[in-house]
Amino acid sequence: MNDVDAINTIVGRNLVAQRKARGLTLDQLAQTSGVSRGMVVQIEQGKTNPSVATLCRLANALVIPISKLIEADSRPAAYKTKLSEASELWRGVAGGRGRLITGFDDPSVLEFWEWRLSPNECYDGIAHPSGTKELLFVNAGTLTVTAGPVCETVDSQEALVFCADVPHRYANDQDREVVFMMVVVEPRSVVRPGGGTFA
Repeated sequence: MNDVDAINTIVGRNLVAQRKARGLTLDQLAQTSGVSRGMVVQIEQGKTNPSVATLCRLANALVIPISKLIEADSRPAAYKTKLSEASELWRGVAGGRGRLITGFDDPSVLEFWEWRLSPNECYDGIAHPSGTKELLFVNAGTLTVTAGPVCETVDSQEALVFCADVPHRYANDQDREVVFMMVVVEPRSVVRPGGGTFA
C-alpha cells in the first residue's frame, strides 16, 4: 500500500465514523455536502483520492475541520505537528501546494494551512459555512485575494482577515513564488440546509 492508498483508507474510515456519529445516511450527507452519493461511497471505501474541494464540502457538511478526516489517530490534549509532515491536499499544475498543518473542532472549527503559489498560479476556494473567516499572513511575495466583491492585494509581512463564506480566490500575479500561512475559523454551531443545527 502506498502513501496515497494509506491516506485514502484513513479518510474513508474517518468519514464513515463522522457520518455515523451524526446519524446521517449516505443520502443525507450527499445532499448536505453537494457531493454525489456515488462519490461519498467511493471515498468511504477508500477507492478514490478526493480533491481538497470535495474534502472541504464534506467537512463543512459535518462541521469539522478537514484534519478530522485525514488524521490517523485521535490526538492527546497537547500535541505538536511538524510542517514537514503536513498533509498536502492541493498541488497546482505550476508546482504550488496547499498543506494542512493541523486543526481542531472545539470550541470552534479551526484549520491551519501553509500555501505556496508559483508565479501566475491561483487556487479557487469554495464558500465555507456562514460566518466563516480566514486570516492569512504573507511570508514572501504578493498575494491577491478575491472574496465575493472584495479584492485585496496583500504584500509580504502583511496580514488579511476576510469573510470566507463566499467563493474566494488566492492568486499570485507576480513573477516569484508567494508563501502564506492561513487560518480558517468556522463557527461551531451551524444551521444546515433542511434545518437542524450541528454543535
